[in-house]
Amino acid sequence: MTDEKYSRRSVLNSTLVGAATLAGTGLAGASSRFDHEKHYERAVRARKNANNNGLQTFRNVLRNTPEFDVTTNDVTRTPEYSGGDVGTEKVYPQDVDIWMTETVYSDYVYVDCQFEVEYDYNDGDQPYDPCALGWEEREYDYDNYNYSSDYVDYGHLETTGAKFDYHDEADDCHCRKTDRYFGCRALKEDGTADTRRVIGSLWHTWSNVEITSVGVSSDGIISVSLSDETKKWDHPIQADIYESDA
Repeated sequence: MTDEKYSRRSVLNSTLVGAATLAGTGLAGASSRFDHEKHYERAVRARKNANNNGLQTFRNVLRNTPEFDVTTNDVTRTPEYSGGDVGTEKVYPQDVDIWMTETVYSDYVYVDCQFEVEYDYNDGDQPYDPCALGWEEREYDYDNYNYSSDYVDYGHLETTGAKFDYHDEADDCHCRKTDRYFGCRALKEDGTADTRRVIGSLWHTWSNVEITSVGVSSDGIISVSLSDETKKWDHPIQADIYESDA
């Protein structure tokens, strides 16, 4: 009887140890579930800690994660504006570089937008510059996850995107802006990979005007109303990316 108890206990212990070993190696059921947020945050931290080429570091970490499909779109746009005097309080109509990065995982997408603006003389004046990640209605649903670089803060949620605030009046490096970025996660909804698109937008304002409203329209484009409409770019600087590109 004693031998039988010992034998059963030994078998039970061996089974538990084996299960624990499998769980530790990621081979046991639920323990093998991929933590996509944890791995994405690792890429965000690597980018922030990189001395140079932060964006490339960010993208490399994502691409080296087999569970992620990563696509990028790097574009240069020229802002348009009319009215208002040329002065040292605003961005001149130089090229604006935008880098879009979309990371697709299962039912989710992570979208990142980085921008670099050519400034002349001083930095922008108040108010902040509205920027956003937007999509058409019902294509995605914001999933309560966002991040941003220094001088960029999460603003508020729209049904068609997530808005951020770039505090250019505080960003006083007096040089080309680098590593200014923002991102969020969204749950896939209607549509297909060929139709689901995310738009990254930046709209520059200047001369202490008051922002009366900011939103993301039903087609994913950021819209801004000012107390003086001559103190902003005529159109936002934009780049877009499709899920099917991943």
